[in-house]
Amino acid sequence: MSLPVPENEKRRLQFLRDLRILDTEKEPGFDALADLARTICGTSFAAITFMEEHEQWLKSSSGSELGTVDRKDAFCAQTIVDRKTLVIEDTLADPRFNRSALVTDDPRIRFYAGCPLILDGDLALGSLCVLDVAPRRLTKEQIRQLEKLTEAVVALVQNYRTVHLAAEAAVEARDLQRAAETRQKLLEQMEDIAQIGAWKSNLHTQKLEWSDQIYRMYGAPIDEEPCLSVLLDSYPEKERAKLVEYMDLLVETQTRQSLDVFLTRQDGVVRRLRIMGEAQKAADGTQELLGIAQDITEQYEIERELWISAHYDSLSGLPNRKYFNAELKDRTAKSLSSGTGLALLLIDVDYFKYINDTYGHLAGDEVVRAAGERITEHFGSDAFCARLGGDEFAVLTSFNGDRAALVSITEDFQTKFSLPILACENSIPVDCSIGIAILPENADTPEDLLKSADFALYSVKRRGRGGVDVYQPAHRELFLSAIPTQDSCPGHTG
Repeated sequence: MSLPVPENEKRRLQFLRDLRILDTEKEPGFDALADLARTICGTSFAAITFMEEHEQWLKSSSGSELGTVDRKDAFCAQTIVDRKTLVIEDTLADPRFNRSALVTDDPRIRFYAGCPLILDGDLALGSLCVLDVAPRRLTKEQIRQLEKLTEAVVALVQNYRTVHLAAEAAVEARDLQRAAETRQKLLEQMEDIAQIGAWKSNLHTQKLEWSDQIYRMYGAPIDEEPCLSVLLDSYPEKERAKLVEYMDLLVETQTRQSLDVFLTRQDGVVRRLRIMGEAQKAADGTQELLGIAQDITEQYEIERELWISAHYDSLSGLPNRKYFNAELKDRTAKSLSSGTGLALLLIDVDYFKYINDTYGHLAGDEVVRAAGERITEHFGSDAFCARLGGDEFAVLTSFNGDRAALVSITEDFQTKFSLPILACENSIPVDCSIGIAILPENADTPEDLLKSADFALYSVKRRGRGGVDVYQPAHRELFLSAIPTQDSCPGHTG
């Protein structure tokens, strides 16, 4: 198979090599995007690739390790030439690829869809692609989401490049800053790096020096003399404390350190900055700090959206089971170490299958959303509320030792929850069953706390649902007695 080469191939290869991303270790950000692409498209594989002169190299892969591929056999070699989304629904039917080693040999790829990673305006360095061993067709929405994920990959690559250039500039800064005649040159070099500016502060004189890019980050007039007090006022109180602590750390350790903080510009716009700095002795022997700052707002928003997507349930808006399990483990450890109480409430919407079957799944979705709102509203911001899946919800809340008060609050919620929910023009009657377990009274591990609450919930359901129960040992016995023994299993011959 012979594929064309981009017109800007020489410049493309030089740019790719200057990135120094080839043959680097796997990174969570790239891996998460590859996993998400495979999940969205429902394919066997997904990969983030970079196309070198003679081979295709994988920065990340999901589903299987595809390894390095000869460029002549790589579908992405065509994608970087087209510089647009390429979809091959059946590779055997495409004469460009039906003799590729990826098709004729293992893993015998039959489907490919790839979006080019375009940087510096027109340089297609590689692709975000999904592959399968059977022919298939993506929906328009899947293709749209794949292209949106590609934008996120490009943002990560751009950040990789920026950090690399910034690190080189910081090393150079340490040497150049000692000579007064080269300081302006350093600042100008820093200005050439997108969204990065240079700064310096003398701790004795309180004098600040900013490059033009720093002025723009703070939304301040370039001809205005920077002031340390004005600088600190740009940060919210919590962020200001972090910045002061960071400056002290630079002086104490005499090593290069980084810090991510929010600032509020003079026009009220909130931005996210990454500060990289170090301490050194000035020519007069006083202590000074110097470094660079980078506006990472867009990267932060992308990572935040990915984190929310991985930790929150899209239907109810509550934390999902993955987030709940981590929070349960964390709060259990803190509760045991501090000697404070912790209560876990497991809440099931009763007869949820009946609601779906009777009123339809759209109405069922509305019930889930309303249930999440009622749980959050009743138990307040101090509690951790989550949807575990289906009709199952959980609440983690502090426990002060007053069991009667806890039961009363929970029963009050159960009563309020039982009010009908308006969904799809229907007034749907609802109810819920709630099982409670208390730490350390009923358990001393997150796993046992969850089991105890589950046993209590099972007891409520056995009584007819629509009630509240706190775990007691009899609940475990009730549950275990309901599990069929081997002797009672159908077909058992003893």
